This record gives sequence, structure tokens and C-alpha cells, in this order.
Amino acid sequence: MAAAFEKHGFTWEPVKVHTDDGYTLTAFHVTGKVDGVHEITRPSLVLQHCMGMDSRVWTMNIRFGENGPDPMAFQFAEMGFDVWIANNAGNPYSQVHDVYTVDDKEFWAFDWRKHGVYDFPALVTEIQSRNGGKKVALLGHSQGTTQTFAGMGIIPEWYDANVSVAALLGPCTHPNPKFFTDLYTEENWSFLEENDIWVTNGPHWEEKREIIISEGP
Repeated sequence: MAAAFEKHGFTWEPVKVHTDDGYTLTAFHVTGKVDGVHEITRPSLVLQHCMGMDSRVWTMNIRFGENGPDPMAFQFAEMGFDVWIANNAGNPYSQVHDVYTVDDKEFWAFDWRKHGVYDFPALVTEIQSRNGGKKVALLGHSQGTTQTFAGMGIIPEWYDANVSVAALLGPCTHPNPKFFTDLYTEENWSFLEENDIWVTNGPHWEEKREIIISEGP
């Protein structure tokens, strides 16, 4: 994250956020420009990442490479938004819990609903402690939209009271069976549980990956 902010000339701060279900998340807040004034003229904006990613996805230009336009986080900052880049529980920037460690299966007992009910509201509470209690805008991509739909469905009054507008890119509302029929079998789930494999690309992943390759169903 630091290299991306430095490259594009913005200052930033990591902000620790505690959720009601015990996780400590780290969000990244754009605080200014290295060579000039960063004037906030638009609302606070939360950028919510997709599945399998984290805040870095908003600070890199995946499609166009080095010669493309600035990543979205910095474009919005240039436009005057108060930009906050979120990280859900479990990703590399948010692996602390009050009780569990990343080696405990209970640590990984979260889903899109919990991200929408606990993670996002916790970040908004922190933002509102700084912006005078104003509503925030939300930009989500893929899983970032799924958890938003979940949150809106479970605690609609909270979203009405705290979110001014939500722009949802690549919205996902239900799983496609073709991605689940072959993979999500009782045999596969049992194998993963027996080998204490709770997440892909997580702790001890190289070791776990070899177990899957050599011993998996």
C-alpha cells in the first residue's frame, strides 16, 4: 500500500477499526497530497473490495498497466472525495481477533452477511467520528456488492440512516450452481476440515496447498 500511495503522490494513514464480533480491521484513509493541498469538497467515500482481494485492488491499475489512468482510489481523491479503502475481516490487513488466531477455525467463521452487518458499519462509525456524523457514499465491486445487499437486507434501517448512495459494480446476488456442483461436495468439505484448511491463500498456505495436491479427493 505504501508504495502505491507514494507513487501517485498521496499521503495516507492506516486506521484500526474494531467490530462488534471481535475483529480488528485496518482501513486506509487518504489524508492529502505530497506536493499540494488536498481539499475535501465531496462526501466520505468507502471503497469495498471484491472476493479474494483487499484494499490494494483500488490502488493498482490491473487492466491498463503502468501507462493507464490513475487507480480509482486516487481518481476519487483528486475529485475531492474523502476516500476510505476498506478491508474485510480475514484478509492480510485484518487478521486480528479478540479471542481467536488465524490458526483457529473459529476465526474464519464469517461470511458476506457478517461483512455487511459488522465490518462495514464499524468502519462507517469511525468515519462519522471524524466527518461530523455525515452519511457516507459506498462503491463496491463484486463481493463488495454482495455484502452490501446482505447488510441492506438484514439491517435496512442502519443503511438508510448512514449511507447516502451505493454504486455497485459487477453486482452479485446469488451463486451460480455450475461453480459449486463439483467443488462443494461432502467429500471435499470433510477433507478440508480433517486437514485444518479453512481458507485459500491463508496462513501456512504453501504447506496446505501441497496437502491438497498430493492427498486431496
